[in-house]
Amino acid sequence: MDDGDDPIVGTLGRLPFALLRFLPSCLPFYTKKMKGKVEEPSDGNSDDDENDDDEQLQGNFCTETFTYYQPAPAPAPMASPATTTHDMDDDATNYTRPHYIPLRIQVESATSTTGGNIVSQDHDATGIMIWPATHLLCQHLAAGDLLHGNHVLELGCGVGLVGITAVQATKQHPLLWVSTDMDQRALDLCRQNFAHNKGSSKNDNGNHSSTNLWTRTLHWGDQGRADELLTELREHCSDKQGRFDSVVGADIVYPSTCGKILDGLFASVDVLLKPNGVFWLSFATRDGPVTPSRLLEAASQAGFAVTCLAPLDAEVIKFLPPLLDSKLLVMRRSLHAKAYNDQLGLDNNCVVFPRLREKLARLEETSSDEEWDGPPLEDM
Repeated sequence: MDDGDDPIVGTLGRLPFALLRFLPSCLPFYTKKMKGKVEEPSDGNSDDDENDDDEQLQGNFCTETFTYYQPAPAPAPMASPATTTHDMDDDATNYTRPHYIPLRIQVESATSTTGGNIVSQDHDATGIMIWPATHLLCQHLAAGDLLHGNHVLELGCGVGLVGITAVQATKQHPLLWVSTDMDQRALDLCRQNFAHNKGSSKNDNGNHSSTNLWTRTLHWGDQGRADELLTELREHCSDKQGRFDSVVGADIVYPSTCGKILDGLFASVDVLLKPNGVFWLSFATRDGPVTPSRLLEAASQAGFAVTCLAPLDAEVIKFLPPLLDSKLLVMRRSLHAKAYNDQLGLDNNCVVFPRLREKLARLEETSSDEEWDGPPLEDM
C-alpha cells in the first residue's frame, strides 16, 4: 500500500491541523475495521489543477464503543470479622474505594480523513470525528456533575455522542435534548447513532418523533434560525417565554474558531439561553494562550463570567480516551463578567487557565524578537 492509500499517512500530508488535534485520540482505535466513506458534494469543476481545499473530503468510518462511569450506590456495610475469609485490610480498602457503574455508548464516526481540508472558509466538517474534550463532557454527564435542567441545546453536536450519553445517564425527566450542527453530514450520523442507541431523533421535517432527542441545523450567529428553535421549544413546553435551561458544547472552540465565528457562537448562546442558564463548554487548549485569551475576550464582551468544574477523579481518567488538556468551562451571565475574567490567568493558582497572562507576555516578546531586523550589510 503506498502513502496515498494509507489514511493516516494521507491525512498527515494533507491535514496537519486536523491531525494536530485528533492524533493522540485517534491512534488507539486505528486498527478497528473501516466501514465506509463520506464525500463532500462536488461543484462540478473537473480541472486537474485544483488545490487540496477543492478536493473531495473523504472520511474513513468505524463503529466504536466508548465507556463512561457512573457512581455506584453506597456499598453495603463490611461483613463481621467472624464471617470473612480474607484480610480485613482488604475489606477496608474496598469499602472506601469509589465504585462506578460503566455506561457504554456505541457510535459510528470518522477516525481519519483524506482529500480536502476538514476545515476551510466554506465548511467545517470536524463534526464527523470525535475529539478529546468530548469525552470529558460525556464523563461529567455520566457522573451527574451537570445540573443542566430539562431543556438543553447542544452546539456542534457532531455524531451525537454527548446527547446519547446525557439521555442515558440523566435522572431528570422529561429531558428534551436538542442537538444542533451546521454540517448536514454530521447531523445524518447523529440521527443514525441516536437510532442505534434506541433513541429515535426528530429531524427538521418533524419525522421520527421522539420525546427527548431532536436534531436541528444551526449556524452560529443566525438570529432567525435561533428564533425558530425557540418558537419550537415554546410550542413543545407550552411556555411563551421559554428558553433553554442550558447550552452545551464539546470541543467546538479551537484555533480556527476566532473573530466573527466566536462572536457568532456567543450571540447564539445569548439568544437561546435563559437569563439564569448555564453555558457548559468542554474546551481543550491546542495553541498555548492564544485561543484561551480570545475565548475569554469573547465571553467578556458577551457578558459571561468563566469558571470551570474540578478535575475528574484520577481513577476514572486512566480508563478514558486521551483528554489532552481539556477543561469543562462553566459560563454564566454577570454584570461584572469582564472584571472577573480579567483576573483569570494571573498566576499558577488560577484553575481555569493557569499563568495565562504570563504566557501571553512571553509570546508577545517572542514575536517582537522575530520582527527585529539586523543592521544593513554595508555597516557590518
